[in-house]
Amino acid sequence: MNPQEPLLMTVRALMQVLDASDPATRGHSLRVSRYALRVARELGVPAGDYSAIELGSLLHDIGRSAALHDVLHQPRPLDAGERAVIQTHPSIGWEILKDIPGMKDAAEIVLSHHERPDVSSRVTRCRSVRGS
Repeated sequence: MNPQEPLLMTVRALMQVLDASDPATRGHSLRVSRYALRVARELGVPAGDYSAIELGSLLHDIGRSAALHDVLHQPRPLDAGERAVIQTHPSIGWEILKDIPGMKDAAEIVLSHHERPDVSSRVTRCRSVRGS
């Protein structure tokens, strides 16, 4: 058994609880995780990286869970300021995870999960959050 399997099982269960609190996101984290692992396998990513990929993809939206709940669940479209707040959720998630032993790679995935290779301003912003 993978030594990280108990941690993965715990995170899967916790994310199911968080996802279940909102019908719009029910099962989202688990689906993202399954897709991320499928893509990693197809790309030939070493199996040793799968745990970090699974943890990062399961936890990718953890930054929006509590602090942003009220903004996300308004009965009207978000205004520009509220959208800007929502866009901080990768950084919030990174802050939550970055100092947990064994979660560095997962935290990096959380931080960068809305990045696109062709959008340098967002990548630069992530680097400034990380301090690198």
